Amino acid sequence: MIKLNRFIYIGLLLLILSLIITLLPASWVVKQLLVSPSKVQWSSVSGYWWQGKISQLQLTTRGYRLALGDVHWRYDWRSISEGKACVIFSQYSTNIQSDGQLCYEHDVNHIVFNKTSINVNAHELAQLMGVEVRGDLDGYLHYAQVSPAAIVAVDGDVAWQYAEIHNGEKWIGLQELLLTITTDVDSNRIEARIVDIDSPIIMDLVVAFTTNKMESIRGYIEPRSSVDASLSQTLEFFSQRQSGNRYFFE
Repeated sequence: MIKLNRFIYIGLLLLILSLIITLLPASWVVKQLLVSPSKVQWSSVSGYWWQGKISQLQLTTRGYRLALGDVHWRYDWRSISEGKACVIFSQYSTNIQSDGQLCYEHDVNHIVFNKTSINVNAHELAQLMGVEVRGDLDGYLHYAQVSPAAIVAVDGDVAWQYAEIHNGEKWIGLQELLLTITTDVDSNRIEARIVDIDSPIIMDLVVAFTTNKMESIRGYIEPRSSVDASLSQTLEFFSQRQSGNRYFFE
């Protein structure tokens, strides 16, 4: 009889613990993870740790407030078998939409994005990075690893549609370009190879940069005959050398 009572008490205790864990509110979890109120803000959090929603999420970086809108998530139970803590998420705001898998690596305090689709109005990047560009960025991240201070590794592709740049005097249309983004492990830099898809220019550039600054540009740009004359003038000013109608960056 005593053994039976002991099993009942243990069973009740386990039931209570499981209920506490299952019903752990999402608001408490979010407050523990997003510990920098000066950089991350939101209006409300609903749901539980395993499935919930953050409303009107905003991230402040480089003095610019990035509106991420509403973020939904649900725990990816399959990640348990791989020894990971992952969620399937979707995010929507007027200028940024994304969805994919997000994992947290506790031992190194890194966030990892897997198989993530993202669409960004280039205006957001223009404000964030201090450049004058327009268009839509439609990307797919096969993998991206982010630390609190920098992008550690990335592998993805971005189609820049309705691309436009401003040369200081006027907007120049480049139509559609493709960016392939990878990490150079040896130099600890991110490299973006930019090629033309449907554009008034022939382009093959590799732009290397760190989290804080652009390091180098290598490759060439060759305007087609129908291109705006002001683009040729801009390329002539910024390029290192010219061969025929091709401008080289080294």
